[in-house]
Amino acid sequence: MKLNGFRPTHRNKWLMVAQQALTFEECGLLEFYIDQMDFDKHHHNFGTFSYDLNRIAETLGKSKNTIRKWHQSLIHKDFIIPTTKPDIFVIQSYERYSTVQIAQVYTKEEKGKNLEWILDHLNINSKIIKRIAPNFDSIKAISPLDGSSKDLGSFKGKIRVSDFPTEEERVMEALTNSQDSPPTNTTLSERTDTGLPDDDKEWINRNIK
Repeated sequence: MKLNGFRPTHRNKWLMVAQQALTFEECGLLEFYIDQMDFDKHHHNFGTFSYDLNRIAETLGKSKNTIRKWHQSLIHKDFIIPTTKPDIFVIQSYERYSTVQIAQVYTKEEKGKNLEWILDHLNINSKIIKRIAPNFDSIKAISPLDGSSKDLGSFKGKIRVSDFPTEEERVMEALTNSQDSPPTNTTLSERTDTGLPDDDKEWINRNIK
């Protein structure tokens, strides 16, 4: 089970929940399946995940019957696709989750579109969803103010250790700010007491004379 790391995701999944194309539980299970997906485009299993009912039920803290019910519903709604192997399934439109760059392409194409258009874009049969989702037509489009379709990717910059202040720099900054304040009759230790943890105050006592 992959329980760490990151991947792109899309906010319009909540539109699917709002219009009952997916239940909250089905959405959660689908997101879990996407997390378990093979993301390496060089693998023959790219876009697939392994369905281990026992481990999934144990990981999510649900009964096997509950997971099986949600799983079968995702198959019926075309969000996951069976393969010739009973324990291997394909995520529908798996490319949209593979990289930030590809997710952004889907984001631009789906921006401002209604749910029926988005489902068709995902190769999901919207007619099936309409028959079982009573609120399907209640929200015609995604308002930009409500948060149009947007991928959530990883931070693309580079974080260096040098970007963060050292302990000495943090303490000296606090000390400087304290010394810039109006003069008082308090001691150095008392002036640096506010907002500093004990280890910083000990460092001051050892190093600032």
